[in-house]
Parts: sequence; structure tokens; C-alpha cells
Amino acid sequence: MFTVINLARWADLDPDAALQGTNDRFIQRLVQMEAVVDRPLSEYSLEELEQFWQQAKAKLAKQQQSM
Repeated sequence: MFTVINLARWADLDPDAALQGTNDRFIQRLVQMEAVVDRPLSEYSLEELEQFWQQAKAKLAKQQQSM
């Protein structure tokens, strides 16, 4: 963990902001996934979950580009 923080600082990144951004994107993707499924996520296979994840990721990226 300390190494990652030091690498972020070396790259002139704010480690706290970077971690918060990663957490926010993760939550946004889960929200997108939950919006398109018709049963609990635990009932889907890993392959299905990966497909939902990639769809959510692409949708959010497209939304970011249009801003």
C-alpha cells in the first residue's frame, strides 16, 4: 500500500483523490449492473457478470465522453 501511494505521489497524483475516484467508478458500475438485471447478482454466472460489468463500463465511458 505504501509503495502504491509513493508511486502516485511520484507521478504527481493525489493518492486519496485517485482512490476515491476508483471507488466512485466501481459503485457507478454496480448501480448500472443492478439496473439491467432481473434477479440478484449472486444468481448470475461469472461470465454473465463480466458481460454486465463491461456493458456498464462502456455506458459510463460514453456518458463521460459526451459531457
